[in-house]
Amino acid sequence: MIHLQRCDLPPPSTDTLLVAEILLPDRSPLSLLEARQAVLDALTAELPFLERHLVLVDSVHDGLPVWLYDGQRRRLIERAALKGAAPGAEPMVRQLEVDPPGYLGLAGEPIRGPIERTLLVGRSVLPGLGQEGQLLAAWGAARLVTRTDRRKERMRRDMWSKVEIG
Repeated sequence: MIHLQRCDLPPPSTDTLLVAEILLPDRSPLSLLEARQAVLDALTAELPFLERHLVLVDSVHDGLPVWLYDGQRRRLIERAALKGAAPGAEPMVRQLEVDPPGYLGLAGEPIRGPIERTLLVGRSVLPGLGQEGQLLAAWGAARLVTRTDRRKERMRRDMWSKVEIG
């Protein structure tokens, strides 16, 4: 799963910064050296004209040279030649550790919080799904709350039927 974020650069620049990131498990079939190309391949499959607009592709974590694009041609620039850049790869900080892994390896924290009668609905519940994961976590929490009361359960069911119809 690739997380993609688009940022417009401040004027007078008309360029847009596109940041793509993935979470790699410790025992991933994809090596760290293959990850950059895999992300770029996935993005170009979804955004067919992306390659002609690339200016620079880089990751401080994989240790590969910076990819600088002149039109359709890619040049490799060693990190040591860049001003202010570390010559080697920077270590990756573990972002999330779930033991045991949850539903299909996508789940992080459980919906039921560590404190009694608390529910978690943020991005840490299903981190692999992005905004959809937040929606599913909130939906699961709403289901847990309304399941205890028949009147609330009927209200939840009626609300979803109105959403589907309207």
